[in-house]
Amino acid sequence: MELGYSLNDQFRNFGDLLLRESAGAILDFKLVAKKYSGGSFGGSLLSQDWFKTFGNLRSDRQFLLYGCGVRSAERIDQLLPESVDLLGVRGNHSQVATGVNAIGDPGILAPLTLGIAPNIDRVGQFLMIPHKNDASPYSPTGFMRMSPMLDRGTSSAEFSRLIAASDFVLTGSLHVGILSFALGTPSCFFKDEYLDVPIKFNDFADFYKLPITFASSADEGIEFFLENQNQWGDLGYSHFESLMNPLSGLLNLDGQMLLQKVQAYLVKRQETFDLKRLRLRV
Repeated sequence: MELGYSLNDQFRNFGDLLLRESAGAILDFKLVAKKYSGGSFGGSLLSQDWFKTFGNLRSDRQFLLYGCGVRSAERIDQLLPESVDLLGVRGNHSQVATGVNAIGDPGILAPLTLGIAPNIDRVGQFLMIPHKNDASPYSPTGFMRMSPMLDRGTSSAEFSRLIAASDFVLTGSLHVGILSFALGTPSCFFKDEYLDVPIKFNDFADFYKLPITFASSADEGIEFFLENQNQWGDLGYSHFESLMNPLSGLLNLDGQMLLQKVQAYLVKRQETFDLKRLRLRV
């Protein structure tokens, strides 16, 4: 079965690849395939058009959607096909639109599923990662600019370690921002020439009580972070539990053991965040 997004022959979008590899790390695909014909592990695909298109498909098994988010505020709760099993949605905006409980974004699990630890070793590394559709040439001084489109053969874990090792990340990519938050790396969303589906950013940020803005420069992004650093979102054991509970019965052994790693991870994440925000203030 196929779970995730189609990935082209040459490049892979970091966010799509991150979710796909996270799913592969914790799901028992033999168990999943017995119940589902396919599915999506996260992603911003919930819309009237998507459900109408899917409704024309026929399958003898259910289609799995897990932790997905809406693309607009339109109500779609009456359009959910009977053949779709929607196991929780990304955030409160998606919950209102679908009538399905919000569980958070699966990207939060990525550091634990892929073995990416919060990192304080590389002092003074700053990343600028625009959205894949943003053609802006903006490249702030002192920042390493990187594309979220990864060459085939590059894993999301390699890219994620750069985010983990950075002191600050400026990004137009939702899942770069989500991973930064999960790792305790200070960050801010960026908008210049292009902003992709604004509601998906707010859906994520509202669920985790994360202050949000779309900065037009690195200085603006760092200033926004420093102004809000003392209330920089909420990430605790219950958030991981909320994400893992709907997958009960579909997990491999690593997935079944994941929650046992959360408390130690959160301690390391907080230590990392505290040190990195201190560096930014200096």
